Amino acid sequence: MSESQSRGSAHTPLEEDGNEAAANFLERFPAQREEIEKCIRCLQELADNIDKTHKDCTITSIAASSGGAVSGILTILGLALTPVTAGGSLILTLTGVSLGTASAATGITGSLCERFINSNKRKKAEELINKCDKILNQCRESLCSMMHLDDIDFKSGFPPNNWANRENVHCLMSSSNTVRQIPKLATTVKKIASNVKALKYIEDNPVLKTVAMEAAAAGSTSRAAIKGIDQVEEVFKGTTLAMTKGARVMGLTFAAAFLLFDAYCIVKDAIHLTKGAKGEIAAGIREKASNLEKVLQDLINHYQKLKEAM
Repeated sequence: MSESQSRGSAHTPLEEDGNEAAANFLERFPAQREEIEKCIRCLQELADNIDKTHKDCTITSIAASSGGAVSGILTILGLALTPVTAGGSLILTLTGVSLGTASAATGITGSLCERFINSNKRKKAEELINKCDKILNQCRESLCSMMHLDDIDFKSGFPPNNWANRENVHCLMSSSNTVRQIPKLATTVKKIASNVKALKYIEDNPVLKTVAMEAAAAGSTSRAAIKGIDQVEEVFKGTTLAMTKGARVMGLTFAAAFLLFDAYCIVKDAIHLTKGAKGEIAAGIREKASNLEKVLQDLINHYQKLKEAM
């Protein structure tokens, strides 16, 4: 063999490094591909589970808002009938407050459960994505060494990591009804006790019951002149029987406003449910899984071309 032929057939150190990197990539990629595909499947399953949880919690939210709406109707009736029937008014109010407490507790529990479950699943999704990032970086390093490049860009990268922020905003908006229920829940136990005590009292004191109904029908000026009004306000404190006419009108206004808000929440959640009740977190995870699939496909194309060339 001549000296020129020897020079032609010899591999330069650069070529040898490239061949070694190519062999390393061909050897390791099948296992890496399997790991990435497994992560993608897990991400898709997490997204499906999150959507199922979100759907169940949306149904719970509708039930809680429905209970809140019925509670509002009973409260309105209790306030409106106070001058007509003291016992009936207290029973309606007591029923409304009790139902409102139950619906508030249901709404708060559903919201907290969804956030807890989503937090755990989002953490798992981030772990899977970080694992894929690590494997993809190894693949990229092998390709860069083989092609003698400083870096290599795949066709599809990851989108900006803003899906968690979008979900936080969505949760804040969707849980506004639940947030409203927290102070309501904190004060209802006292209201229930007051109404139960008042019901027992009017059964044993028909005269005071009559005075309470007279005071409920009177205006603020004439109310003050009613004999026994101080006892009514003291005994029935915290109930509709101790409220002035103006206070009851204000209570009716607020109760009607909350009833409209509950109705709005029911309609909003019902529309969301008919559309599939898809959550932002699940959509973000699916978006990342989709981008992973595209990046993996680019790697598969590199692998197949390199395998054919070797």
